[in-house]
Amino acid sequence: MGGERPGEDPIRDILRGSVVFGPEIDEKVRQLVAASPSRPVTELLATLLWAWPWDGQQVLNPVGLATVLDRLADLVPQS
Repeated sequence: MGGERPGEDPIRDILRGSVVFGPEIDEKVRQLVAASPSRPVTELLATLLWAWPWDGQQVLNPVGLATVLDRLADLVPQS
């Protein structure tokens, strides 16, 4: 996973300001990375984002993805 070119690493793209999954989901990803920059959480998040289905132009079931991200955020210790 992950490279330097746009499209190779969705988390890096989102953190650099590109819109990848849509504003709401991208913001949830930024918040998760900021709240828990630990490697296991970031790797789980990267796996989730890579595995989530696309139709070639947009994420499928964005509500489902947002829900999964919210549940993941519930598991991240609050500072």
